[in-house]
Amino acid sequence: MAPKNRKGNTATWKGESQEAGCDIRGINEAWDCDAELRGRLRKGGPLMHEQSGLVCDNHVCTLNKSLLLPLLCKMGTCDRKLPSVADLRSEMHILFTESKRTGPDVQQSITGDSVHVRKLLSHVKAKCRREEVDVPVLSRRDQFCLKKNTKGKKKRGPKANRGKGKGATATLKKAKSMSPSKRKRVMMKVWPVATLKVRPSATVDSLDHGPGGESEEEPAKGKRGKTAAAAKPSKALPSPKAKAKAKGKAKAKSMPAKTAAKPKAKSTAKKASPKKSESPEASKSGDKRKAYPNLTPSEILRWYFEAGNEKEVVAVVADFATGWQDGECNAKFKADLKASLPELWQVGLTMYWTRAGAGTLHKASGKELGNFASGGARRELSWATKMSAAAKVASMFGFMVDSLVYEGYMSEDDLPGSDLIEEMKNIFKNILCDALSEMAV
Repeated sequence: MAPKNRKGNTATWKGESQEAGCDIRGINEAWDCDAELRGRLRKGGPLMHEQSGLVCDNHVCTLNKSLLLPLLCKMGTCDRKLPSVADLRSEMHILFTESKRTGPDVQQSITGDSVHVRKLLSHVKAKCRREEVDVPVLSRRDQFCLKKNTKGKKKRGPKANRGKGKGATATLKKAKSMSPSKRKRVMMKVWPVATLKVRPSATVDSLDHGPGGESEEEPAKGKRGKTAAAAKPSKALPSPKAKAKAKGKAKAKSMPAKTAAKPKAKSTAKKASPKKSESPEASKSGDKRKAYPNLTPSEILRWYFEAGNEKEVVAVVADFATGWQDGECNAKFKADLKASLPELWQVGLTMYWTRAGAGTLHKASGKELGNFASGGARRELSWATKMSAAAKVASMFGFMVDSLVYEGYMSEDDLPGSDLIEEMKNIFKNILCDALSEMAV
């Protein structure tokens, strides 16, 4: 069964960065009014601070405060919606044009800075405190009360020895490990009341005092007298456990002496042919893992990448890497390369600095699902070609992981160590090697 699209049967999901967000028309005027931004652009510098790099944290937000404050004010009036990347690029283009800055280097700077600014806005939005909800939060005192009323909860500390007196209540308190049926029998002996009913959630502490609030020790002394005779308890209904026990005794008495010795043979027969044990997955206590449908690599390539085989994916990677073969090994090239790739949700795309490679980091667990590198085997290819090919393969691998989780084929917790993920990782590594070999010919 082919996976469903995110919006109906015909529409394709373009990501949050392509959705209509906060309206920021005219924000370039607010940027131009800032002396720091205006002076930086007039001197030929970038729009963002020189020490921003590719990081999204509080320090980078502080460095670009003059750039983010007007955008955050706009977001506050638009229900905290993030502006789209296209709107940010349009406003940045107007600002550079007013500063007499044009050219291909400006366009590349706008492409990378727009994505970086949007991620900084998302970082600030996540740090902001949400509004209080109408439902009150469960306090710590309420949690202690719930734990106290829990059946079978053991007390700790000096409170465990509190309230231990003499008489019937002391007998009941010492028998904390009694079964429910035995506890009921002891209570019926101590409290000869006709209509005594114990709730399942009642604790032993609730038996310390009677209805009047004072301890009643007279019934425990054995002097029942008229009180016990007057309040003659009605015959209690037998429990299901007692019924089964009585039924077994009656059946054993009715059996003849010859058949009484047969249970030994039955027991040996049972030992010889034990019951079939359940599957190991079902026998595990608390194992509620969902049985996901099996997918083949060919189905994944066809559904998510519209490729009939691996060769078509190799052609896509080679075509992408050809357009970035003239790049240089610097932070700006990696920022522009990362901005040209689709945004990922379950995993993060990591660009390596020491080698031409990229990796996919699982955001929830912090584990790396896969790393893709050229290994330096193709010396005739440029560094930018190897880097762009590895980044493209890592991005396609991350897109596959996002799609599997979104469509319900896998759970987010099952991603690390999954056999399907490991198999697809090896396939994408082979795709990277084939693409580099094809470009080197």
